[in-house]
Amino acid sequence: EPAPVTVRVLGAVQMVDASGEVRDVPGRRLQALLARLVSQAGQIVSVDALVDAVWPDGLPDAPDAALQTQVFRLRKRLRFPGAPTIATRAPGYALELGAATVDVIEFERGVRATIGAESSVARTRLHDALSLWQGAPYTGFEDVPPLRAEQVRLEEFHLQAIEAYAEALLACGEPNRVITGLDAFVLEHPLRAGAQATLMRALAASGRDAEALRAFQA
Repeated sequence: EPAPVTVRVLGAVQMVDASGEVRDVPGRRLQALLARLVSQAGQIVSVDALVDAVWPDGLPDAPDAALQTQVFRLRKRLRFPGAPTIATRAPGYALELGAATVDVIEFERGVRATIGAESSVARTRLHDALSLWQGAPYTGFEDVPPLRAEQVRLEEFHLQAIEAYAEALLACGEPNRVITGLDAFVLEHPLRAGAQATLMRALAASGRDAEALRAFQA
């Protein structure tokens, strides 16, 4: 059975077909259109909202017609087996995924599936979910407020997932992997007390009490 088509917005905006071939979406405007539709996959995104995303630097002449042209171009890019489709639905358009998947949706689903799970199950699911994170979501679209808001929300969710993975590793008796994973993390995010505490417990569990105490003092 072929793999489902995947739409990627973690890192570069692109698609991967059933054979594993990457299908790039050329040009900032087409990428913005796809990204904005992905951010509300299955829901109607209004013409106005899509125009604002595709032309954040100033509206074109006849914006409705200009958007129709971009939608036509993106639909041509989606003419391959298993690809999502763009449905015209008043007052705008909706991305219908069908059997296709979106990396950021699968990431969130994978992390949420660990809530209440036993430690070894959580460890596996979080590892798989975190492996989908190939870069910040919606990179390059910080000038589109709805996508910027999603970026902020998802990046916080990603940090929480890293912390939860470290907790699961520690609960599974793997303190050295926790230390390896969190050493740089706590330097980059010094105010995340949960990660600091997990690192201290991992250092203590691996017999590095002096380092645990230094981490506590820091």
